Amino acid sequence: MVVCDRYLLSSMTYQGVMTGDRDWVAALNSRAAQPDLTILLDVPHDEAARRRSQRPEDLERYEIDETQRAVAEAYRDLAAEAGALVLDGTRPREELTREIMHLLEEGT
Repeated sequence: MVVCDRYLLSSMTYQGVMTGDRDWVAALNSRAAQPDLTILLDVPHDEAARRRSQRPEDLERYEIDETQRAVAEAYRDLAAEAGALVLDGTRPREELTREIMHLLEEGT
């Protein structure tokens, strides 16, 4: 079992938003191994912005507000297309961990 915190959906989302050419990005990633399970932890924009503001380091170009709005929308669209499980990322960390571990054990 391999667990990644970012993989194909992340590449498709960020590269698609940054290049503006989702089809080209899809072609580049067409040979990537397909995951058995993709889970998106969805967090409302205001909460994500609040979390970013609490970090001590400077924001990267991917983390500016406008880009994050576009990325979140693209993530949701691609997650729906890919059949990803979407979980409420505002739930307590321990609760999310239990649910994800259960999903992995089930082989969903």
